[in-house]
Amino acid sequence: MRHRSTRPPAATEPVKLGLAVGLTGYLAQLDGQLTEGAKLAADFLNGQGGVLGRRVELVIVDMASDPQQGVQAVQRLITRDQVDVVIGGFSSASTAASAPVVAGYRKPMLVASILPSPQPEWVFSTIPPAEFETGVRVDYLKSVGVKSVGILYDATPYAALQLDIVKGQLSRAGIELVGAEKHATDATDLRPQLASLLDRRPEALLKFGAGPTNIVAAKGLKQLGASLPLLMSIDDLATYAQAYAEYPKIMFAAAPPQVYKELDRPAKALLDFIGVWTKAGRQGDPVYPGRGWDAVFLAVNAIKKAGTTEGDKVRAAFEDMEPYEGTSAVYKFTKDNHYGITENPMVLAKFEGSAVKIVFKPR
Repeated sequence: MRHRSTRPPAATEPVKLGLAVGLTGYLAQLDGQLTEGAKLAADFLNGQGGVLGRRVELVIVDMASDPQQGVQAVQRLITRDQVDVVIGGFSSASTAASAPVVAGYRKPMLVASILPSPQPEWVFSTIPPAEFETGVRVDYLKSVGVKSVGILYDATPYAALQLDIVKGQLSRAGIELVGAEKHATDATDLRPQLASLLDRRPEALLKFGAGPTNIVAAKGLKQLGASLPLLMSIDDLATYAQAYAEYPKIMFAAAPPQVYKELDRPAKALLDFIGVWTKAGRQGDPVYPGRGWDAVFLAVNAIKKAGTTEGDKVRAAFEDMEPYEGTSAVYKFTKDNHYGITENPMVLAKFEGSAVKIVFKPR
């Protein structure tokens, strides 16, 4: 059943962007930072006059990193709060569960997670495709002559997708996959899985998943007396720093905001965001706040292009938008591709003391 609001917005009403994000639960660190970046973007835009002569207002609901609560949060934002665009966080399971809801109400949704298959008509993603994140690690391993790897991955759709993709990438690179071990997103001891992988004598390990288990994996390798490199997925730099303190042989897939001081030519949008971020007194990793900043600007750009907040026209505007240079990449959605990032912006990085250094850039 489809639902539609027929009441046109008054010129004085704000443009409402609804955030269904995990402010508690295992995604709290990532979704919390995305939310902070979205707040900065809304304040910045309102300081410039808003959009279509109206203020930008954020309505934020905690979905507790839980897919079912994610559905409830999206429904509340649309039916009670009457938002114009929904912005989701990093929960792929929540995105999959919420896609039919936004389609039913004909409300565009921007998320920082993978999209379910087949591609939802009303949902757009701001993350790099999974093959970019896995590919930068496989390309590095091939470049240094590694011949075998083991994989540790968490119980999330995104990690499962990475595992599926990386098998083909490893095969094409001539690298043997000796085994893959799965773990819970809230695991506190990964030594059994790590010991099983180490017994198969890989030359390196890949870790798929974000959050505290990256630190748990590093501790486990230290306790097991391992010495092989551990290549992690993209995550918060604070998490990497704690993992590095336990096990210095870590490297990680990194986005431009995490290594902007190392880039020859950082994007203007990235430097503009860093300026606002710094002026606001924020500290820490800017990559996830930048993702929230980008989501708000993408939503506003689509509304500007549509000249209205009407859902059908805003959704069409996303698919026909000019390339937008954001903090992490250039976004260009099309009707056939609702992943906005089509060129790999990722690099492989590591800590050297307290500094983050680029180890490898893909061709």
